[in-house]
Amino acid sequence: YSKKLSGYNLKSSENDLRDARYAVFNEFIKQYDNAKIATAHTLDDQIETFFMRLAKGSKLKGLCGIPVKRDMFIRPMLNLTKKEIYQFASEKKISYREDYTNKDINKLRNRIRHQLIPELIDVFGEVFYKGFQQSQFDLNEIHAVFIRNMESITDKYLRVEDNGIEIDINS
Repeated sequence: YSKKLSGYNLKSSENDLRDARYAVFNEFIKQYDNAKIATAHTLDDQIETFFMRLAKGSKLKGLCGIPVKRDMFIRPMLNLTKKEIYQFASEKKISYREDYTNKDINKLRNRIRHQLIPELIDVFGEVFYKGFQQSQFDLNEIHAVFIRNMESITDKYLRVEDNGIEIDINS
């Protein structure tokens, strides 16, 4: 399935382009019951997202990164680097296409991709990827514990009523 997005160019914001892509995904997926869309997000995308969110002052949930599953989207390659995927494709003689906008360093994500990550790998070596994965795993575990505890508290002390939420102050 292929659809060309019109009305966008190199000056379009990353958010607008992402929203347009997901709108097409959502339009396509409605045609099939229980279908999933697998995206090619990689560990490098996860790192880029982390640094973008960190710089913007994201909360814990945002720092947890790109989820492996969200609604009908699955991301089976989040544990692989782009380098590993390119190497696999080359060895198996699998052709691939990369969006030309990925080279535009006027976009923040691409500056992180082409300038920051190579610098981090130069400083820390390839072990940076494993350390980052462990930290992301730990952040996700902490977030999951937080959510479970908040749900327990809200279940214990809050009741949803027709006209709002009731809080059990005595408890």
